[in-house]
Amino acid sequence: SPQLTSLIEQALTGSSDIRIAAERITQAELALRQANASLLPSIGIGAGQSISRSDSAGTDASTRRGTSVSIAMSYEVDLWGRLAAGIQAQQQSLNISRFDAETVRLALTSSVASTYFQLLATRERLDIGRESLATAERVLKVVDARYRNGVATQLDLSQQTTAVLNVRAALIPLEVAERQTVSALAL
Repeated sequence: SPQLTSLIEQALTGSSDIRIAAERITQAELALRQANASLLPSIGIGAGQSISRSDSAGTDASTRRGTSVSIAMSYEVDLWGRLAAGIQAQQQSLNISRFDAETVRLALTSSVASTYFQLLATRERLDIGRESLATAERVLKVVDARYRNGVATQLDLSQQTTAVLNVRAALIPLEVAERQTVSALAL
């Protein structure tokens, strides 16, 4: 159904759960990159400048200026497999996030489809109920005409009136169910 396809597409693009799942995938990808970076050597560069002045009583003041530059490099050897295990854990976390996102997508899709089919079934029941009401009202007119002409009894007229009222009463919960299903689908 093109309408069902459109509803599912709207649900997928507008769902905050889908956006949350996508953000969790992004976070897991970033955590994996960070874990992979732990295997690379790290390099640090620093620079500094200092000025000191000493002024003692009876001596000339002296000023010292100094500049320093430092470069540091470190690398952690993964002898016991701690870094590799961390990377593997982050890869599994990424896989879990992807599976969770797919689960959210499938659950949302099935929920929309199920609610849509429930709406179609409710509308079909309403159509049948309305046809039954129209038939019961036509029969009531016939029974009323027969009663006025003396062919039917007051009991016949009363029974058919009750039948019409019962069919009308049965339509009310179906109309409420239709409105609720439309609201659920909109959500």
